[in-house]
Amino acid sequence: MFRIFKALLILSFISLMTVLFVKYGVTVSDLFASILVFLPTGWAILLIGQALGPMMRSSGCWELIMELARAYEEIMGLLVFMPIAILSWFPSVSEIQTRLLYHQAFCRGLTFLRS
Repeated sequence: MFRIFKALLILSFISLMTVLFVKYGVTVSDLFASILVFLPTGWAILLIGQALGPMMRSSGCWELIMELARAYEEIMGLLVFMPIAILSWFPSVSEIQTRLLYHQAFCRGLTFLRS
């Protein structure tokens, strides 16, 4: 039943995006702006759910709050670490990082300590 719900949710999301792009002329920058607007809103909903934890547990909504928190955590992790992962594929970025980290050593000339 849950898989059917997820499939319907994905299909409705795709159809909604299609309607927004075709009929209303939504651009990709509009989509990113709306994502940036809804990120603090999701965080606020999670914090309110945590503050009302005892009431949420008694009403049976605590699992929903926990699932929303897990999804929010995954999405935020993707937003934070995906650019780092993409940049790590390029060899020049590693060279720039090494140059930034060891700039003083490169300027003075690398010396090795031998014991």
